[in-house]
This record gives sequence, C-alpha cells and structure tokens, in this order.
Amino acid sequence: MKSINRTTILAVTYILIGDMLMPYGNIGDGWTSSLTVFLGLIFFWVGLNQLKKNIDAAGRSGITKLKWGIVISIFANIVDFIPFIGGIPASILNIIAFILHLAGLISLRGSSIIGTSGKSGITFLIVASVIVIIGGIFGIIPFAGDYIESGITFIAFILIPFGWLKVQEGILLTSEEEESAVSELS
Repeated sequence: MKSINRTTILAVTYILIGDMLMPYGNIGDGWTSSLTVFLGLIFFWVGLNQLKKNIDAAGRSGITKLKWGIVISIFANIVDFIPFIGGIPASILNIIAFILHLAGLISLRGSSIIGTSGKSGITFLIVASVIVIIGGIFGIIPFAGDYIESGITFIAFILIPFGWLKVQEGILLTSEEEESAVSELS
C-alpha cells in the first residue's frame, strides 16, 4: 500500500500543478499565457495517467473524459494562434473541453476509491469549473470584461488546490482503511 500512497501523492501533485496553470489562459493574454496553459495541460495529463493506475472503473471513466478534454484544449490552443479566424473555433473547442471536464469530474465523483473527502473535493472542482465558465461569459463584455473575468477566475484558482488535496486525502484514507481491514482479517 505504500506504493499506492506514493503514486497517489505524485499523481495529485502533477494534477494540481496542471490544474493551477490552466486558468492562466483566462487571466492573461498572448503566447505566454497559451504556453502556460499548454504546460498545465501536460502536467494534468501526466497526473491523470498516474492516478488512473490506482482507481476503480468509475474513476477511470472520469479520467478518460478529463483526458479527452485535455486533447481538445490542446487543439483549441493551437487553433487560437491562427490570425483573425482562430478565436471563434478555439472558443467553441474550449466550451466542448469544459463540458468534458465537468463530465469527467462528475464521473470521478462516483468512484468509491476517493471516499467522502474526495467527493467533497470534486464538488470544489466542479464549482471552480463553473466559476471559470461564468468568468468567460463576463469576459465578453467590452472594456471591463477582461478585468471581471480575471477576478472571477482568481476565485476558481483559489478553490482548485482545496479540491485536489481533498481528493488525495480521500484516496489515502480509503487505502488506509482497506489496509487495516486486511490486517484485521489476517
């Protein structure tokens, strides 16, 4: 069980780093923001691959949806670099990626491995995702929209670590409970 704990901590660390970098696309603008988001997506992908090794079927289903969202987000970031016409298709792709992200989180919430604490963490992450979507809607407003979007996205930025750390805690507690149940039977 020690390797599960180590793998889980490492996986959630990568996921947390990635998920913390992804909102920078909504906070900043330009190639540096896009590069930061791209790096976040890579970290997120690596962490999900690690987490997938120690999770049940419901959790794996959620992770698969999250990974498809990452693929679409990467493609959206690339399309966004096309001058004049890239913004609209990139926005549509990002909306699709957000829907997959939410669906993945909801599926991951159904995993028995994450426990009660992890389920509350997923709730934090769902709220953070909805806040980012709301920020994106406010970002459409001319002149002040970018400032409002940045402020709202910052709130999501604060919620993300609490969510993933609770998921990590839930997985670790569940593995400890299973370990103690096995040792009691022996």
